Amino acid sequence: MRRAPPSAGSPIPPEELDPELLRLRLPRARLVSPIISGAVLVIVVYIMGFRLRDDFLYALRSRTPQDLGMVTRAGAAPPALPGDNSFVTLQGVPDRGFPMRVGGGKDMGWRVARVLGTGGRLLLQLRGDDTGADARGTDHYTGRLRLLSRLPYGRDAASYLRKARAPRRVTPAQLGELGSQRQASDVIGESFAVEPEAQVVLTEEVADHALVDVPRVIFPDRAAADALVTGVGDAGTPTLLEEGETVYRYRVPTGPSGLEGLRAALRAKSASASVSTEVREHRGALSTLKVTGGEVALGTGKAPLASLKRALIYAPLVPAGTDPLVLQAGERPAEYWYYPVIFGVLFLFFLFNAWGLYRLLRERQRARAAATPAAEPSR
Repeated sequence: MRRAPPSAGSPIPPEELDPELLRLRLPRARLVSPIISGAVLVIVVYIMGFRLRDDFLYALRSRTPQDLGMVTRAGAAPPALPGDNSFVTLQGVPDRGFPMRVGGGKDMGWRVARVLGTGGRLLLQLRGDDTGADARGTDHYTGRLRLLSRLPYGRDAASYLRKARAPRRVTPAQLGELGSQRQASDVIGESFAVEPEAQVVLTEEVADHALVDVPRVIFPDRAAADALVTGVGDAGTPTLLEEGETVYRYRVPTGPSGLEGLRAALRAKSASASVSTEVREHRGALSTLKVTGGEVALGTGKAPLASLKRALIYAPLVPAGTDPLVLQAGERPAEYWYYPVIFGVLFLFFLFNAWGLYRLLRERQRARAAATPAAEPSR
């Protein structure tokens, strides 16, 4: 015989289940709150949009680099360079005499140098242990172009470049105009900024004197060495500059016959003595440089303009206010194949969290609407 259901409020026997308890709905567990879910979305968007975006786009680049050709050309205008995050190949000569090392840690870091002929707007990054360098000796480089400010070492490198000065070679004929110029060009046609207090170095080959070295093993007696260099041809009185352990060094006037005449006269007396050009170096600030007629004065020194062998002026490596491009040699898009995979996983994670946040907010809205009592109709 079927038992009638118990009435409301009547006691329930121990062996039976309470139907009212069975009808109660358990609250759903809230694993995440809207704040946490929103914070996760913000973090994912930041990683995708700011941290991985450039690498993701570079991975999608064509595997064939854009050929820029020869960028170091004497007397030519600076080449047109593509934008940031490009894949290029070019031929250019780096300034090997003035590199900087960056990013050093447990490894050798990188060596960065400006590429000649680009006006300081292009730098070359090579691995510090020389791997990835041009092995053919023709200065061909292929890699990724990045703005210096976008690189991990960009801030430190920019600070160094603002302070560093590199020598630029100019012709002696340019010396008279440098003081009144803000921009000038070196011997390869690359422009640079001229600073009033820039350091200038002039190398002079003395025309009326020469250096003569007499070996002491052949002429151990000082008097014999003096006799060798005295009265040589039409030269004047020699001056002993150094009495070293191996040689006697003299400054000898060359006379009208010049350096070759002095060399021939010494060779006639002894083949052991050597003759070389006397070289003097003059240093000073650009503000002290003066050219009058055929003579140049720098600091406290003077020299005939025609006897200058080399003229250097120290100038900034890159123009002021410039964010140069850096060619990361060896960086190819194929090496970034895993960035689209990471980007895709993060995008799915973003969609999952966005859908969860949407459902969570919608359920809260429904619960809030259900808990609001309906308004009674007015009489």
